[in-house]
Amino acid sequence: MRILIVSRELPPRVGGAGSYTFNLASGLAEAGHSVTVVSTTYKGEEREELVVDRHLYKSGVREVIRVSFIRKMYILMIFFAVIREARKNIYDVVLVADSGAQKALSMGYPLVGIPIWIVFHGSEVKNFIRHPSLFFRLTGGWKRMRNLWEHASGCIAVSGYLSNVIIDAAPWLANKLHVVLHGIDTRAFSPDKKTRLEVRSSLKIPSDSKVIFSASRLVEMKGQDLLIKMMPDIIKTAPDTFLIIAGDGPYSKALKEISSSSGVEDRVKFVGELSREEIIRFYQACDLFALLSREVNEAFGLVYLEANACGAPVIANNHGGAREAVENNVSGILLDLCREDLSFKVAEVLSSPVLIAELSYLGLKRARESFSIKNMAINTVKTISAHTAIK
Repeated sequence: MRILIVSRELPPRVGGAGSYTFNLASGLAEAGHSVTVVSTTYKGEEREELVVDRHLYKSGVREVIRVSFIRKMYILMIFFAVIREARKNIYDVVLVADSGAQKALSMGYPLVGIPIWIVFHGSEVKNFIRHPSLFFRLTGGWKRMRNLWEHASGCIAVSGYLSNVIIDAAPWLANKLHVVLHGIDTRAFSPDKKTRLEVRSSLKIPSDSKVIFSASRLVEMKGQDLLIKMMPDIIKTAPDTFLIIAGDGPYSKALKEISSSSGVEDRVKFVGELSREEIIRFYQACDLFALLSREVNEAFGLVYLEANACGAPVIANNHGGAREAVENNVSGILLDLCREDLSFKVAEVLSSPVLIAELSYLGLKRARESFSIKNMAINTVKTISAHTAIK
């Protein structure tokens, strides 16, 4: 199949939609499909982008086309890049892989002249349907978006939970909405005992200590403060425990203040925003990955699978798409944030080498068998082929 993938997000920019595009493009190309990617480039990040693009070319991707990201203008730039590419080469389908690309294609999708498939990641429900901005509504954004969705050959939701949320908000999409779960590169995301020791040594953490790792944008809704506030109680049960927090964002200063006021600043390490390669090393170095997100409509939870593939069991909020990314008592533990013994449950897991080993083994097995990029590519092509008239 000849596939043109369009996404505003693409690594090295951090984001679930960008990771989805990167993983899907790699998986499709490795499966023998002809893949071209249209995305954006950011000033000052050209070197990192080149590394990402080289990886895609090595996977077999035919071409990566990046247009300059200029706020507001990028929509038109992506749109014209897609039109040029669609007229220059023959494609069977255009896969519109994130909300930014949806805005671009809504400007004039009939001009593309190729079957279009839309991928939903969750932000579309809030930003386009339930709480669109005044500017979006006044400029006809919602009307254009609905026309794009209605005329698309089909739509993909990255989890069953998200599919239900979309159908509840836009019931007219029910007949064309299909679920294809995320996949990860289980060759890149894999255990490494040597890295485990190197990372701990670089942070002056004893090799036999217990390490909790959390990675996400530093905003209140992601729940990093909950983990910090748990640390005094966790240390009572597991005295040799450290918490590593990766990411950047507006909540960074507040989290460091909470760490200080809780008396655990010597046990909480802030390592900033990490590249894909760096974050793999931290997954490999930890005993437990934890992200207790308060997000009501968390669509999936790719980070949990990435951690599992590196041999780390996970702790997640028992809500939304996390319940599909994490199988309770198999790849990790799902917790209700309202329970009073959260810190006890986390400490209980950390204090049981047998439980850690079991969750690590089963989580790794599940990630490799059910969530590889190969499986995601196969299921995506099957879904598109079954519901699209390919010329």
